[in-house]
Formats: sequence, structure tokens, C-alpha cells
Amino acid sequence: MSYARRGLHGQVVDDIGRRIVRGDLAPGTAVDLDALEGALGVSRTVVREAVKVLEAKGLLEARPKRGTVVRPRAAWNLLDPDVVGWCFEDGPDPRFLAALNELRQALEPAAARLAAARASPEDVAAMREALAALRADHGNIDASTEDDVALHRAILAASGNELLVRVGALIEAGLRGRDRLAFSYGWDTGYLDRHGEVVAAIAAGDGDRAETAMRHLVLDAAADTMRLLGTGDLA
Repeated sequence: MSYARRGLHGQVVDDIGRRIVRGDLAPGTAVDLDALEGALGVSRTVVREAVKVLEAKGLLEARPKRGTVVRPRAAWNLLDPDVVGWCFEDGPDPRFLAALNELRQALEPAAARLAAARASPEDVAAMREALAALRADHGNIDASTEDDVALHRAILAASGNELLVRVGALIEAGLRGRDRLAFSYGWDTGYLDRHGEVVAAIAAGDGDRAETAMRHLVLDAAADTMRLLGTGDLA
């Protein structure tokens, strides 16, 4: 569960964050903390603590004589899983999805190659378990989404690169939004075979094959996503 949904404090962070990301609070807007306190039915302390969290995420800024002000999108921490999640709250953001597709194309094929060289038996078992769950849950949007996230998480973990693992939190948050979009439009089983090819190549220790298979997987996912959004084929 993301930080922004844990407890009362987290719920306030989530509420204000969603308002900012969807544009209810426009960049440059001074946030009325008294009004938020009343609207959300919480204490000033809770609101102030939530504001501090949102400042750290780049969504708010305290300015002399102006109080707390909403920052422009360019200042948001788009590596923060909560911010990524808010980008999908009211439907997919085409601009963000395009950026996510490009990030995945740059990182995940390389991660698959590293995983082929470094994966332990336990890593391979985790991938196979997630793949089996993905096959078993075919047709269930929520379960399939979490299975897919678990599989990509296992591949990034098997890369043995701690920075790729950290970036994986961002990929996971975006992947959840992307999967719910794609799965809601239908169930072409080809994605199961593509994931299976990646896992098989990693298990065989074949870096070239693993990298190629993952590249094909993310390119196909990008093309499917952009077609669903009506913006054309990103690749």
C-alpha cells in the first residue's frame, strides 16, 4: 500500500495530492489551510503534516507572504509512486504513459539481460510463480494487474542492480495504471506468451534472448497502450 493511503494522515495526503494532480488546485494557487481543515474534518496539525509530505513530493511550496502554493507539474517528483498513482486516479494521462513507455524501453530489456546472468534459483522460482498466477488469473483485472507487477518486480530484483530495483517502484505504479487500462479493453492472450518467453530466456541464462524478448514485450505494450488512447503507436 502506498504511503498516501495509510491512516488518517495518509488519507489527507491522498485527498490533497489528487486535487492537485487532477487540476482542481491549479499551479500558483495559494492553498487555504483553514478551509482544508474544515472540508476534511481534521485538525490543523494533520493538515500541516500532510502539507509537509506534499512539499517533499514537489506538489506544494511554502512562500513568504503567500503561504502554501501549488507548484507546477515540472516541479513534481514523478519518481514518487504516490504521484504516479495520482496521475491515473481519474483515467490515464497520455503524456505520462508515453514517458513511462520510453522509460520501460530504456531499462527493462537491460534488466532482463542482467537477470539472465545473475538470477538465483529463488529469483527464477519467483518469476515462474508470478507467471503461473498471471496465467491462472487471466480475465480478472485486479488479480492480473498485481500478478504482472509481481513478475516485473521479480525480474528487476533478479538483475542484482539496486538502482533498477528502486526505479522499479515507479515502473510498478505506472504499470498498475497501464494494465488496468489495457485489461479493461480485452484479453488477447499473446501477452502471456510474451511474458513466458522472457522468463524462459532468463531461466536459461540467455542474455541476448532475454533482452530481445523483453524489448518486444515492452514495445508491444507501448503500441497497445497508445492505440487504446487513440494517440497512435509510440514506437
